[in-house]
Amino acid sequence: MLVARGRGGVAVQDWELLFTAVKHRLQSLDGADRPSGQSPHACVSDCVEALDQLQLTLRHELERRARLEQDAEQALGDLQQVRQELDHAHQAARQAQVLARRDSLTGLPNRRYFRERLAMSLTQLEGALPSSTQPGKETGLAVLFLDLDGFKAINDVLGHAAGDELLKIVALRQARALRSGDLVARWGGDEFACLRTEGLGREALERLARKLFDAVSAPVQLQGQLVQMRPSIGIACWPADGRSAEALLLQADRAMYQAKRLQCGSVFAADLCDSAPSEEGGGGMLGGSEE
Repeated sequence: MLVARGRGGVAVQDWELLFTAVKHRLQSLDGADRPSGQSPHACVSDCVEALDQLQLTLRHELERRARLEQDAEQALGDLQQVRQELDHAHQAARQAQVLARRDSLTGLPNRRYFRERLAMSLTQLEGALPSSTQPGKETGLAVLFLDLDGFKAINDVLGHAAGDELLKIVALRQARALRSGDLVARWGGDEFACLRTEGLGREALERLARKLFDAVSAPVQLQGQLVQMRPSIGIACWPADGRSAEALLLQADRAMYQAKRLQCGSVFAADLCDSAPSEEGGGGMLGGSEE
């Protein structure tokens, strides 16, 4: 016997030895190197047995390789599935982040996103602009609060569906009235907030307020009726009306309610007296839950 039998055939590392042994045994058939007393038939039988062992080993090796390839293919498929699931999870997370900062009704940024942008802009301004401005000079940032006068009557008379449609129209009109670098957000209910981050003087802000007023107050067809809403707008400027986000929001809120009380369209926070009141009981745009 050329090699010992093993379970499953010949070990792979013994193939070279087996080939050498078979070759040697075949060469010994001429009698020169044949073991003493062994017939040529016995030599051939040994070679055939060795080749049978080799064939069995190769068959098992091919089966093992096929299983490995199948396992590798399965693992690759599982890996691709995991990658797809991760991609979907990341996409869902990104979508959730976007939705968390968007108003579901109007599609505008919501209060949360507005506060984030305002805080970011203030941080940039504090490091880049002078600590004070002179009258007539451009301001580095302006916050405008806008509230629809008498909006509750729309819901009461025409229903909430008509009120929602009006809010969508008002949101779209404001977005179109602003420049690409400006931000308009739905603050909540019938209240909106605008952020202008480029330097603007008072006259430019007055033109912006007038543009917003005209856009929002244009007549709207709702359920076959012509409806016209008047907005009240409050304007606060950095740094004259405050350096912090809360200070600017509070001043814009107070100015907006002064505009509502006077029915004058818009009011600058700088023009308020210290005793100028906010609307009683409403809590202003700073109150209420976040949309």
